[in-house]
Formats: sequence, C-alpha cells, structure tokens
Amino acid sequence: MARSTVLQGPAFVQDNGTDKPQTIRFIGPSRVLAPIHFFRIHSIILDGKFDVMSFLVPNQPALDPDVTKYLVSVDRIEAVAGLTFFGSLPKAGCAIVKSTTTSRSRASPASF
Repeated sequence: MARSTVLQGPAFVQDNGTDKPQTIRFIGPSRVLAPIHFFRIHSIILDGKFDVMSFLVPNQPALDPDVTKYLVSVDRIEAVAGLTFFGSLPKAGCAIVKSTTTSRSRASPASF
C-alpha cells in the first residue's frame, strides 16, 4: 500500500532567489497581495521507501517545461516560507529528507 501527501503554498522570496524577505508586491486594481513563488512538496511511502520531491516555482505565466529546474530541498522551502515540514520525524531520517536537492530522498522509514 502507498501513502502520498502533497503540501503547497505561497513563498514570498526575492526575484533574485535570495532568502531575504520580499518587498510586498500587489497586483490589479484591487491591489491583491501576490507571492513571487509557490512551493509544492510531494511525499510518498511505497514499498518501504520514503521519497520526497520539492519544488519552488515562480509565479509567472510562462514556465520552463523542464520541472527539474525548480527542484529544491525541503530546507530551502522552509527558509523562504517560514514553515517547518516533517517535524514529527526523528532527526536522523528528517535530515535525509529535508536536505536533499535530488529528485528523490531515498530514505527508508526504518531510519526514522
């Protein structure tokens, strides 16, 4: 049996990609607050393996079709979103999951 989770939300980061807080950007006549990026974290446990892929995607109409350009570590998303993910995992397994910038964490739930 597989278990999958997707987390997503806004990320207010600078256009130049730094982790410093963004200058607030408003759009439209109603001056709606618009994030510069969105994050998405996909996690799955399948056949005893825990895999995670996390993305930080610019909020713009035209995106690069190569989604690997948007792969980042969960640590990076935590830094720019001001949130903590996988906080209930023991430190050993959590470090593997959160620091990876590859497409898969290759962590075993047994390491948690």
